[in-house]
Amino acid sequence: TATGGFIGGLWNIDTNMVFNGCSYNNISVTGPGIVGGLVGRVWQKSSDITIKRNTKLTGDNYDFNNSKITTEIASGGTKITRNNAGESVQTQYDDIYGIGGLVGYTARAISISNVRMNNVFIDASGSTNLGLDAGGFVGYVNNFHFPDNRVVSVNNCDVVNIGIKGALRSGGLLGTINVLASSTNRGGTTTIDNVTVDRLYTLDNGGSDKSATGGFVGFVLGQLTVENSTVKNSKII
Repeated sequence: TATGGFIGGLWNIDTNMVFNGCSYNNISVTGPGIVGGLVGRVWQKSSDITIKRNTKLTGDNYDFNNSKITTEIASGGTKITRNNAGESVQTQYDDIYGIGGLVGYTARAISISNVRMNNVFIDASGSTNLGLDAGGFVGYVNNFHFPDNRVVSVNNCDVVNIGIKGALRSGGLLGTINVLASSTNRGGTTTIDNVTVDRLYTLDNGGSDKSATGGFVGFVLGQLTVENSTVKNSKII
C-alpha cells in the first residue's frame, strides 16, 4: 500500500518524472504502509525522480511547510513486519517500507535540489519499531536494480524544524540508502552538497541492533560524499 500527497505510486516505464516548483502547506498524509508527502512509492520499473526549484526560496519562504506525514494501521489491522532488516544488498518484498516528507520509498535514482522544508512531522510509530525507514526527504532509497544509474543527489537544500518518530532507521534527509551493485561492488553514489539541517528532533526511533539514526542519513549501503553541509540546533537520539 502506498499513499502520497500528490501521487500514491509511480510506474511510468522509461520516463523521467520532474516536480519543479511544487509545494504543499498544512497537509496531512496518512496511510497504512509506504507514505510520502509528494509520492508514496516509486517502483523499480518506473522513472527516475527529480524534485527541484529553479531558484531557491529565501527567508521565511518554504516549499514544503507545516504538515504531518503518518503511518497508521487501522484498528484491528495487521501491523507492518520485516523479515530482514539486516545489511543485505537486496531486500525482501515485505521489507520495502519507507516514510518521507517528499517520497516514502523509491527504487530509482533521485535528485533533490534548491528546495526548502519547514515544520514537517514524520510519524512512523503507527507501524512497529521494525516497520519503517524515515527521512525528512526520502524514507528508503533502494536503487540496486539499475547498475547504470544508481545515483542519489541532494543539493542546495534546507530542512528546518523536522520531527521524526518511531522509525527503525531515520535521517534528517534520508532514512536508508542502498545503491550497492553487489556485496563486493560499492556501485552507485550518494552526494549531499550545500545542505543545512536545522532543528531536527528524533524520538522513539531504533529499538533494534540494526537500527540507525543520523542528522543527514540513517543508514548507507554504498558510496557517500557530504560536502559544505551542516547539522545544527538538533536533538538526535
